[in-house]
Amino acid sequence: MNLITNGQLRPAADGLTALPTGAPGVFETLALVHRTPLLWDEHWARFSAGCRWFGFAAPFTAEAARDYMLALATHNNCPTGVLRYAAWRESSGSVAWQIEVGPPRPHQGKAAFRVRTGPTLPRPTADQAMKHLNRSPWLGALQAARAAGCDETLLLDDQGRLVEGAVSNVLLVAGRTLRTPPLSSGALPGIMRAQVLAFASQLGWSITEADCRPADAHAADEIWLTNALVGIRPVSAYDDTALPEPRPILDAFRRAWIPAYGWDPVLIVPG
Repeated sequence: MNLITNGQLRPAADGLTALPTGAPGVFETLALVHRTPLLWDEHWARFSAGCRWFGFAAPFTAEAARDYMLALATHNNCPTGVLRYAAWRESSGSVAWQIEVGPPRPHQGKAAFRVRTGPTLPRPTADQAMKHLNRSPWLGALQAARAAGCDETLLLDDQGRLVEGAVSNVLLVAGRTLRTPPLSSGALPGIMRAQVLAFASQLGWSITEADCRPADAHAADEIWLTNALVGIRPVSAYDDTALPEPRPILDAFRRAWIPAYGWDPVLIVPG
């Protein structure tokens, strides 16, 4: 495996390397399917905005990033997997950057996730709209959940309201209504979250961005988690309470999505 750091190809361990936690900077993680990064334009727009917010221009162009990605996909023999690019300011003041392509992550192949209620997040900060590098509270919560046998954890604010998953947004489904915590709660404006809400609206579904509590999740017909790597992942159990199968609402949404987007939102990376 190899990655590109500051324009130089260098060896890396299998999988993705650690990024500098807490450094002023941003990253994006995308699904790569047959050498095509999904939702490329949306991710690039968020990345560029994040770089500007931290006071520097994106250190490579979108065209250069694509070239690096294709070279790494070939070099690492990963036409399908995970693409991640990041940029940050170092203590010296210079801007560093990194682009990686690796194999699919194990959780991408899971049909549904087991989820538990997690800890309280810090209060929202001015950089909440960015996918910044200070992700320690989120990653710590995810590690604890996985150690307990879960796949994801739903994090709370200091009022006991749901905010988001450690690496996902949460959508509560009742009939043709999607309810999700508002971005003002501190939730990351997820790329897949935005796509799902926009497409559901096109289908005539009702969209509600409002406070959500664990009790609302337990009362939902279905719970969907969204992120760029898994697309939409249904929840099979929440706090040890199993959710019913089959999932007819997700099945109907999926049937409408595939011809519109050309890829399966539930099975982005084929197993």
